[in-house]
Amino acid sequence: MARSRSIATKKPRRKKTTTTQKRLRMDDIPLQAMSVDQFCHAHNIHRDTFYALLKQGRAPECMRLGTRRLISFESAARWRAEHETKEVTETV
Repeated sequence: MARSRSIATKKPRRKKTTTTQKRLRMDDIPLQAMSVDQFCHAHNIHRDTFYALLKQGRAPECMRLGTRRLISFESAARWRAEHETKEVTETV
């Protein structure tokens, strides 16, 4: 004969939070900065080109976090504006 649990001894099941549910909440936060790889991909340049520009002092301003470099979207926009105006004045 199978044992049956009484209703009083049953524990309500908790809803488990999955990692995807946590990730979805994090996706709602807009990014404020990008990595060097993301910057290079967004601006269609190679990492070597970025580091050559950095060595020449012509790269966008970077934030250092330990060993990582992050580039704010504002810094990237300033860098683009500077390079666009340089290109226009050099061709004229």
